[in-house]
Amino acid sequence: MDVVSPLRERLEGTLRAATQVPTPPGELPLRFEIEPWNVHVLVEGELGRAARICGGAAVFVLALMLRVQGFVARAELLPEPGRPALLATVRFAGHRSPAPQDRALPEALGHRDGDGRLTPEIRRELVRAVAVEGARLLFTNGHGVLVTSRDDPFAQVVAGQALERVTLTGALFGVAAQWGCDVGYLLSRTLGHAQAVLRFGR
Repeated sequence: MDVVSPLRERLEGTLRAATQVPTPPGELPLRFEIEPWNVHVLVEGELGRAARICGGAAVFVLALMLRVQGFVARAELLPEPGRPALLATVRFAGHRSPAPQDRALPEALGHRDGDGRLTPEIRRELVRAVAVEGARLLFTNGHGVLVTSRDDPFAQVVAGQALERVTLTGALFGVAAQWGCDVGYLLSRTLGHAQAVLRFGR
């Protein structure tokens, strides 16, 4: 019996959601390698900050959707140093009820174009969302800047996970977000390493 096929069927919608994360123009496609209870997430082609951030966002959605289905899911980032294109392996098994902060997020996957205003209360929720993923969101010059404590491939994938959580959180409040990686001029390095800049609202 092919044990991969039933898993592949169950994962079909999850993988489709993971490939629909917003990406800057021209970003490279993702590829998924499926094994029993493991999904490997790879970027095809040249790697760079934007590609790793996009891949990290897809890793977040993949693990999120598995947790919402009742699996215990965790992402192991950059698990093989000799394969830099392998951004993560998402391992899933067992059963666990999804955390409250995860349960509502899938509703936002197809509704990212809200026209709501960024209020102080929503801003605080966005800051908390980024912190869950081990990054920080700072507001400066009218933008949100997603910051990590270091700047390396691992941090860039982490930034992608935080980026996706914060954009979905904003969408739940009806606040759309656009993002890019041209961040060098926005932030002093003493505050951390800027990975992405976000513009919230219309």
